[in-house]
Order: sequence, then C-alpha cells, then structure tokens
Amino acid sequence: NEANRWKLSFEHSYWPSEFSYGNVDIEAVSNRSYYKDVDVFDIESKTSTYTKSDATYSKLWKHAIFNLNMVYLDRLDGSTDYVFQKVPNLNFYLMDMPLFKTPLTFNFDSDVTYFYRKKGYKGIRLNAQPGLRYSVLLGRVKNTTTVNYLFSYYDRSLNSTSTSTRGIFKFENRSFSNFYYYFNRDLALSINPEIAFKFTENEDQESLPKYDVSDRIEKQKSLIPAVTSYIYFKSKQVARFSLEGNYNFYNREDPWETWKLDID
Repeated sequence: NEANRWKLSFEHSYWPSEFSYGNVDIEAVSNRSYYKDVDVFDIESKTSTYTKSDATYSKLWKHAIFNLNMVYLDRLDGSTDYVFQKVPNLNFYLMDMPLFKTPLTFNFDSDVTYFYRKKGYKGIRLNAQPGLRYSVLLGRVKNTTTVNYLFSYYDRSLNSTSTSTRGIFKFENRSFSNFYYYFNRDLALSINPEIAFKFTENEDQESLPKYDVSDRIEKQKSLIPAVTSYIYFKSKQVARFSLEGNYNFYNREDPWETWKLDID
C-alpha cells in the first residue's frame, strides 16, 4: 500500500569498561517516497539516496586496539543488490613497541573483511602490514623514518576457485621542527615547518576484486613540504594556519599539485 510508509531508527551505545566501547545504529525506510512525503525532514534527508545501519565494537589495551565493524547500506533506488556489504570488518592494530634497547619500534596493522553482495558475489580480503619506525632528534629537528610492507590475500573461492595476492612496499621519511616566539606575556606564535618524502611501490593490481576503494593503492613518489602556525593568547590557542604542497615525481608535466591552505 503506497499510503503506508514507515521509517525505523534504533541506536544503542554501551561502555562495558573505560577500555571498551560499542554502538549499534539501525535505520530502515520502506521506500524513497517516505522522505519526500513527510514534511518534518530537512533537505539533507529529503535528498537521501541510501540508509546505513552499522554496529561497532572497540577494545583497547596499552599497546593494541581491536575494532569490529559491520555496515549495511540500503540504496533507496532499489540497487542494493549490486552494493558490496562489509559484514564484518575486523581490525587489529599493534602500536609502536620498542625493539629491545634500540631506537627502532615495531607496529602491525591488520584487518580481515567479508564482502557480500546479493547478486551472488562474495569474498574475503585479508590485509597484514608490519612496520618499523626509527626516530632521532637532531638538535631542534625530529626525523622519523618508517618502513611498511603490505600483504593482501583475496579469497574468491566462495564463488570460484580464484585467489589473488599482492605485496606493496612503503617508505616514508619525515622531518619536523617547531619554533616559539613570544611578543609579550599574553601573545605568542608557534611555527612548525615539516618536510616529508613518501614512496609507495607500484604493483599491477588488475587481478584483484573491486570491493571498495582500499582495493587499489596507487603508486607514490612525492615530496611534501608543509608549515603550520599557531597563535596563542593568554596560553590559549586562538588561531591556526597551515600550508601544504605536494611535488609528484611521477607527474612530469605539472609536478606541483594543488597547494592546500587551511585557516581556523
């Protein structure tokens, strides 16, 4: 019956402890016309193209984080059968751990995702990314070098006998410094210059499934200069200014990409 339209919303949050957190947010709509026919909704709701229901849970330890996330998108134009759902996505991240008595630290990021689509396409993606970080203080300049290796495994055996893998090397070197200038007892200025070099190995990924944007990692070789300034008045931050550029070595015609300016 076109006259009987409905919308269901449910949200629940819970804190088992100060190191655990969970949230459930469910939203369902009978059809697209519901938003158009009801007068209480704003423009953003009236132009909605989908509803999203999700459930999350996070657990924290001293040096690790575990996240569980399930998301279901319902397209209001009836195309949900062609949308990949991530049910669930599990993520475990080990924060920087000192390696013995060296200046090196070890970190590990990983996630496993089950993808589902009503039109019969299902699959699993597993990412594992170990990394090493080295930090050194050179006078007023802090230099950090990070090396990561991303390994991905795709299992499409739920639909066929096909599996795929990839391995991508990542490198980043970043130098940062800060300078403070005091004009009087109440007014101060902080200037923080920074320069970074980022490299991501190029690898042919055409054989990988196209589940979401994280399936494609673009090659990168960039030099990124930036500067951020803060203005303080009576020890409180009252303004922020940042400028960041990007020199793309792979773009020979116009290597300097758009500069980003941000003022608060």
